[in-house]
Order: sequence, then C-alpha cells, then structure tokens
Amino acid sequence: MNESDFERAAQFADRERENALAKHRQKMASQIEGGDTCEDCGGPIPPERQAAVKTVFCVECQQINERLR
Repeated sequence: MNESDFERAAQFADRERENALAKHRQKMASQIEGGDTCEDCGGPIPPERQAAVKTVFCVECQQINERLR
C-alpha cells in the first residue's frame, strides 16, 4: 500500500460519513415535521394521517411497531 491508497481510503470514509450524516439529518427532520412516506416500508402516509399525527410510519407499519413493543 502506498500513500495514495490511504488518501483514497480516507476520502471514501469521508464520503461515507457525510452520506450517513445527511441521512440522519433527513430522518430527524422528518420526525420533527412528520413525513409523507413511511420510514419502514417507503409507502405513502395519507394526508389525513399526516394532519392528525406527526408520524414517520404508515398505519400498517405503526401497528407492527406497536405489536413488537
């Protein structure tokens, strides 16, 4: 391994860290605002549900999560 291999590895690690941070920020923002797509299945969250509760899960996924608790 030479110095350029280490530089490429460091650049890759930096990109991965930035991607992970961006994903985390997006997740946190959707939890604060409520979202229009389910965090678990990616399906749509109906506007009526969005208006009623701030949630990141569709009804089906919310039910599954509640049963698993």
